[in-house]
Amino acid sequence: MVKLITLMNLVIVLASCNGQEAKSNHQNNQLSTDTVNQFVIGGYMIMPKLKEVRAYKMIGGANWDGYTFEKDPKIDYDKTTLLAIGNSIFFKEYFPFKFDLDKLKIILRDEFYFLSRDDKNIYYTSERIKAVKVDISNFTAVNDFVYKSKTDGNLYFLDIKSYALAPVAIPVDEPSLKHIAANYFYDKNGLYFFGDHSKINSKGYYDDHVDKSEKLMDGSNIVPVISKKYFSYNNQVFAIDDNSIKKLNIDQRKIIEIKINDTESFITDGKSIYSDLNYGYDDSGRNEKGYYGIWYPSLYSNINLQKIFSPFLYFQKEGKAVVFNKYDPNTSTGLLVKIDNKNYLLTDKKKVEIEQVLFYNPETKKNEVFEEKYIKTYALDGFMQY
Repeated sequence: MVKLITLMNLVIVLASCNGQEAKSNHQNNQLSTDTVNQFVIGGYMIMPKLKEVRAYKMIGGANWDGYTFEKDPKIDYDKTTLLAIGNSIFFKEYFPFKFDLDKLKIILRDEFYFLSRDDKNIYYTSERIKAVKVDISNFTAVNDFVYKSKTDGNLYFLDIKSYALAPVAIPVDEPSLKHIAANYFYDKNGLYFFGDHSKINSKGYYDDHVDKSEKLMDGSNIVPVISKKYFSYNNQVFAIDDNSIKKLNIDQRKIIEIKINDTESFITDGKSIYSDLNYGYDDSGRNEKGYYGIWYPSLYSNINLQKIFSPFLYFQKEGKAVVFNKYDPNTSTGLLVKIDNKNYLLTDKKKVEIEQVLFYNPETKKNEVFEEKYIKTYALDGFMQY
């Protein structure tokens, strides 16, 4: 039997009868008897009749792999609490701290962990490593990543790679100071990297070490454009990395980023292409050095690249036409791109002009003229509708 508590700040707690009690200002749903055999939420399968919580696991052998739900030995069904914070799902066993439900909020998350905080602590939680708590009770929050000491009045930042507060130790404009990603920050006067970091040397290695915070660029009220794996500031593009300053030779005004799967992607402007196979963008994966640069050399051949159609919009080549909504798993289709107002198919390191772009209608079982204006992409999981 479970109890559901819904909070206005989008924090949901699903608890057992012996779980954490709700505060008086929260409205409780009435208790009800479990009537379903199982249901899936996040990466977990909850089985009320068996009183089990099963986690989504990868399985496989020498020549195959797959996924299944296996009982999580850490989670006690009768005593656990399920936290759904934003779109992150965690059980109490993986969030072993007392916290203020009214004040708890997410400040950063990715596929494997998230950072959250209340007025007293910052919480780093992950299913992969031991959870960490950072005490901020003696600090005043400037923002979620910068705190002012009540003792010495100095500024400290949350060093994400060490999960601790570290001194900023350089002059910044406190009222306008904001976090970008990793240890990158900006204010009305420029761009900064807080804490120790490395830079690339003349031989192409990140061996030039800087053991303190540094102002990287001057700026006047410039607002960066931020993506998951890179950001641009004053027309300069930086790859997001824990402690290395990685500038990318690419035009931020023309960047097109294509996600291949959860870990792989590339960015291009028609003159450069950077491939990422789960380690981030940098010069080691630029142009012919990167996986997607090898297969699509046209994307760094100084072209007027206007569009790359999503690889998730499956298609087949039929003569001199491309037909969307047709898929053959045994055929490598490549990328459909638009260059100088013409459509081309990039495949097998070649560029072939496409005369027609069509769409297969499963109801009429006929090909129709494809109209791009009817494509709708949903932010969640990149789901597409036509």
